[in-house]
Amino acid sequence: MTFDDILKERRRTREELLSYVNSLDEPQLNTQPQGHWSVLETLHHLCLTDEQYSAVLKRLVDRAPEANGAPAPTELPIDPTAVAVPEDYSGIPAVPGTEPRSDIALSELLSMLDTLYHKSDTILAGAANRDLSESRFRHPVRGRLNFYEWLLLIVRHEALHTTLMRRHRALTQ
Repeated sequence: MTFDDILKERRRTREELLSYVNSLDEPQLNTQPQGHWSVLETLHHLCLTDEQYSAVLKRLVDRAPEANGAPAPTELPIDPTAVAVPEDYSGIPAVPGTEPRSDIALSELLSMLDTLYHKSDTILAGAANRDLSESRFRHPVRGRLNFYEWLLLIVRHEALHTTLMRRHRALTQ
């Protein structure tokens, strides 16, 4: 897997999320399947986690040595177990500070997601053509991850929540 592969997966994942959310009407956005978040709550959770993830990515880029002619690795050093999500995954409690609210309008959430996505774009531009495989930060569940593992985990987190929203919606039909 290359850095470009992760960036492509990131774009595709965001497009899938937005396509799904934009296909729903107001009642579907607000329905809370028993024991699960509504779509709007899930979007707010993604905003909160994106904010935290952006700070982690920035920290990893900022504390990595400046590019000294060493390009990013062609094949990224990613431990598959660090970013794996079991097929039967049904969720864990939200990390403190990422618990969603239910009183935020869809338009505001979409604007927040867009702003945070572009904020991450700026950070990722600073990561291009650099080897950030030794730049690590501790994840509360997954342990010490390098920059690329963090980035892929962020992308997979969003994809996971898109899948869970679809699965939960099916429970209410």
